[in-house]
Amino acid sequence: MRLQNMWPAAMLIALQASAAVPTCLKDTVDVTGPEIRLGDLLSSGAEQLGADVAGTRVGMAPRPGNVGRVGRADLERLILARSPSAQIRWCGAEQVVVRVAIDRVSGHEISRKVVEELARQLRPSYPNVVVRPDGEIPDVAIRTGAYALSVRPLGAGRPQARMLAWVDIMRRGAVVRSVAVPVAVSAQGRAWFAIHDLPVGAVLGKEDVEPRVTDLLAHDDVLAESEPVLGRRSALAVRAEQPLHTRDVARKDEVMLGDTVRVLAGTGAVRIEMTGIAANRAGQGQRVSVRTGNGNAVEGRVQGTGWVVVE
Repeated sequence: MRLQNMWPAAMLIALQASAAVPTCLKDTVDVTGPEIRLGDLLSSGAEQLGADVAGTRVGMAPRPGNVGRVGRADLERLILARSPSAQIRWCGAEQVVVRVAIDRVSGHEISRKVVEELARQLRPSYPNVVVRPDGEIPDVAIRTGAYALSVRPLGAGRPQARMLAWVDIMRRGAVVRSVAVPVAVSAQGRAWFAIHDLPVGAVLGKEDVEPRVTDLLAHDDVLAESEPVLGRRSALAVRAEQPLHTRDVARKDEVMLGDTVRVLAGTGAVRIEMTGIAANRAGQGQRVSVRTGNGNAVEGRVQGTGWVVVE
């Protein structure tokens, strides 16, 4: 009698066990997308649970190089939230180790791209430019998938002999990673050099300066041979054998300290013209102080070679 009473209960347990979904977890999973889905973690049971449940979002994938862990209890809560009547029979791992499937962008590839692109950008201004890496770049880990390297354009102004260039690793038009690449840049060309010591105010002739081959980027703002120098004046003293820089040579319309200038003052029909001595250096449109012949100090703007207009 007791056996007869136990039989229906045993049958019920067996039927319930047979109805439970065998849900087996993988030991390790490499995901390729930005999110972890339940189906990614299962070695079996995904079909029985249905596509809706298997597609449940578990969380964000870890960053490349990191790992995440997901246990049975967390997954069971997610499954029951989507399918309250589901019966789960766990098998496989107690928890899944989640990694991101990665590609490695080689540091050599990044450096080569930077060198080629910077040389292309600089060649119109410096035909003999040479760009080389100034240190090793480590490989960069990114999520698996197609990517492109994009070197940022150089800013305005003269490039430095040593500088940082930036390359963006792109995917579908978005920046995945940005990498700073130190580079050394050189550009052989001809620049003006002083043959002997040059005093301030010297009018430069062929006996004073000559073009020589040098690294145009090794000197700060050096004057290349293409710059018209002969006939202009030295704005600063320059030692023999030294290159001339932009600041060393006055522009043709520039007033120098100690120059005799003509001063024009007044408005309308009443205009006064006088001479004076410039008390500072100033270029076209810049303000300059002038000491006139009667000892008065006036201030005006440089308007053409040797002229100062008092406003």
